[in-house]
Amino acid sequence: MKYTKIGILATLLSVFTYLVYCNIINSPEEWQTKKQCKECDELEDGKLQNLKGTVEISKDSIMVFTEIKSQKKYTLIPCDKNCENKMHTWFQKIGIVDFSNNVPLHFEIEGKTNENKQELIYLSSLLIN
Repeated sequence: MKYTKIGILATLLSVFTYLVYCNIINSPEEWQTKKQCKECDELEDGKLQNLKGTVEISKDSIMVFTEIKSQKKYTLIPCDKNCENKMHTWFQKIGIVDFSNNVPLHFEIEGKTNENKQELIYLSSLLIN
């Protein structure tokens, strides 16, 4: 009986020590779900445009968006470029050409254009082919 109590007490003390250790090592942000990038939140507050077009990725990983209606070309910049940068890798994973018939894929991109720099900072993209 004495050994059982000592075993239970040692187990509880070990669990408590482990929880304290985890709390010290891991910051509270890692325990919570990650929030959206600050730049993306700022972009979301402004007036956004929905543009339809194609995307080309150059050899130096610069993405160029060509709008269907006006045929204007914009350098495509993800709003999370200073954060996780998952949006840029999404285009690389999904591809930009349908290889079955070699036709460029069309995307609807929500973002904000900068006409002076010919840039399109985008918040989201949707494949519409």
